[in-house]
Amino acid sequence: MAKKVISKVSRDAERHAFSGGIIFAAFTLIISLLSKFFGILGQLTNIILDTFGGLGYDITIFGIFLGLIYSFLTGFIVCGVYSWIFNKLPSRI
Repeated sequence: MAKKVISKVSRDAERHAFSGGIIFAAFTLIISLLSKFFGILGQLTNIILDTFGGLGYDITIFGIFLGLIYSFLTGFIVCGVYSWIFNKLPSRI
């Protein structure tokens, strides 16, 4: 019985991490493309530039691709750690 619960918890953490990575990457892609082609959402683009600019992110096609990878990894790690901590907490606090 305990083995099934442990595997379910870890699988859920992996699912949350993967879905968080996809969501972070999708938002970064949408914001970057809107900024590049339509010149809108400049303040949000500046936040992304401040976060990932030192790693190569820029408003070019290659820079947007790098930002997509970095934001997926960030979302994966953040949501995975959050889900892991949430699952480790007792059910009644």
